[in-house]
Parts: sequence; C-alpha cells; structure tokens
Amino acid sequence: MLILDKNQVYVKDYKELMELNEFCIKIKDEKNIICIQGVGLEVLYYDQLEIRIKGKVKVIQNVEYRL
Repeated sequence: MLILDKNQVYVKDYKELMELNEFCIKIKDEKNIICIQGVGLEVLYYDQLEIRIKGKVKVIQNVEYRL
C-alpha cells in the first residue's frame, strides 16, 4: 500500500529496500518494485512493516516483479 501526504510517502507491507539515495528509492513488495524518484529524498522512519520517505517526489513508478 502506498500513501501520499504533501512531501511524504508512506509504503506499508514492503519486503525489501533495494536502493537508496537522495534521487531514487526502490522498494520491493510482494509482487512489485516501487521506484520513487525526486530530489532530496530521505527515509524518515522504517521498520519491518512500514517505511516513510520525505522529499520532493517527481515520479512514482510501479514495476511488476517476476522471478
């Protein structure tokens, strides 16, 4: 589940944080890879169920993940 709130993005029920830098964050869930692109991206909070990201989001891309 993905929730947008002003300059924050919440991703719930994720499986793995795949890539992290100030311009791109890639997160894997059950069936998809979510690619969040922007400027000044940073992780505010994360645990095993939820991740919160702050920054100026420009693009959110959802790519189906297959083995």
